[in-house]
Amino acid sequence: MIDLKIKEYTADLFGKLPKEKFDEVYSELIKIDLDAAQANLDALPESDHRGLTLNTYRHFGCGYLHNWILTKSRAKFLCGTYVKDDLTRERKTLPPPSERIIIPTTSMQHFNAVATPTARNTMDKKYYKQHAGTMELFCDTNALNADLIVVVEGEIDCMSIFQASEGKIAAVAILGCSNWKATLLPRIAEFKGKKLLLLLDGDAEGKKAAKKFLDELNRNGLLAVNRTLFDAMPNADQKEFGNRPKEVDANSILKHNGDVYLRGLLERIITDAEPEFVQRQKEIDAQNLFMQEQAKLPDATIGDSQSEPSKHGINLIEYGYHDAAPADKDEIKLILKDYVHARDLTRDDWLNIGRIMHDNGFSVDDFKQWSKDDSRYDAKRCEIDWNSFRDAQDVKKPVTVATLYYLAKERGYKPKTARADLPTTDVQDAEIYMQGLTEDLDNARRLVKFCGDRTKWLTDSELWLIWNNKGVWEKHSEKNSCLAPFVADF
Repeated sequence: MIDLKIKEYTADLFGKLPKEKFDEVYSELIKIDLDAAQANLDALPESDHRGLTLNTYRHFGCGYLHNWILTKSRAKFLCGTYVKDDLTRERKTLPPPSERIIIPTTSMQHFNAVATPTARNTMDKKYYKQHAGTMELFCDTNALNADLIVVVEGEIDCMSIFQASEGKIAAVAILGCSNWKATLLPRIAEFKGKKLLLLLDGDAEGKKAAKKFLDELNRNGLLAVNRTLFDAMPNADQKEFGNRPKEVDANSILKHNGDVYLRGLLERIITDAEPEFVQRQKEIDAQNLFMQEQAKLPDATIGDSQSEPSKHGINLIEYGYHDAAPADKDEIKLILKDYVHARDLTRDDWLNIGRIMHDNGFSVDDFKQWSKDDSRYDAKRCEIDWNSFRDAQDVKKPVTVATLYYLAKERGYKPKTARADLPTTDVQDAEIYMQGLTEDLDNARRLVKFCGDRTKWLTDSELWLIWNNKGVWEKHSEKNSCLAPFVADF
């Protein structure tokens, strides 16, 4: 094995090492880059500090390299594997070197190489940030010991919060708005019982990612609240950033307004989020209490099939006729002809109707003929989707004809007579529901008959727990509950 502390990668070094040594070479080069960068931190030009002090960079083990070349490309070069350089598209060629701030994660097995502001003047934006090693969560070694942790996108933002708060506000970086699945999710158990304040970027992409991230944290029972720095700023300060949320993150505020301003803004956001943390904690406690109560029942536990609501009566989501009722083909034809048209449906609803037709004796030609009134009609697409449908008995939760009746009812369909092929109680259920009850007493009957075993009201927390037919009890406030129409009239 050659000495990997190579200053110049000449053509004769291409393929100098065997391909099977790639992982070993790559790992060693990461260490070499980190050591060299940390030893060279003092050489970082002051104009490229990005508002951070050298002490802050040093605290996080950062460094500086003025001639860094992508670590993985160098490892491939030495091991003789093909290096596709976007600039030259030539074999045996490495990308040009550039000035980089090297920012490692706590394991020191991964680092991001962030181009300095000076280097960005002559660089394509896609090369501003490159990394070496497997992506990991970035944070101060003591951050996970805090009760409240701020979650941001980038390492520079994380270090800005550390510096502004003098280490009093813990922060972690997920390394990009969509990378939480790779960085934070694998370590989610470490965040149980802590308050997570999401402060992703305030642009559309950041807000979209924050919502998905928050939903995932909530599903895992974590105490999380979402905010943005831009929204928390006074209007006058927003104007200084051109009213552009995309331009506002912890580091840009640090550079523009200073440490004291950023610290004060963070403290206000944390104070403002406290009531939401309290409410979220109530929801978590309510869910835990409910699960504890369920566990006490002799034959029912959450997550077990025995804990599911009874299947008797109408399905809350696919209300119409009883799931088990055989479908009337002539009635389906009538509904598809006069009420439910392909042109009015989303693709998901259109596919569901296709599955219903597939399971009730229709042919692919019937499906294509019904689909023709839609400007999106594609005969080949119809055939491909039809052939993808499986028989109902082979599907764990098949789409039932109840979905069709639901769509038909929304469009004014009302059955004229009771279904003779339904058991007596199911005929009554279907008739009562399909008539569209309006009286208070009737709404009370509806709530009890159709939703009684699918809903639970938690008095202490003022929350509905609603069975979603996917094995999960979902939490809803009374105002936003899917039962709100029933509750309001009850």
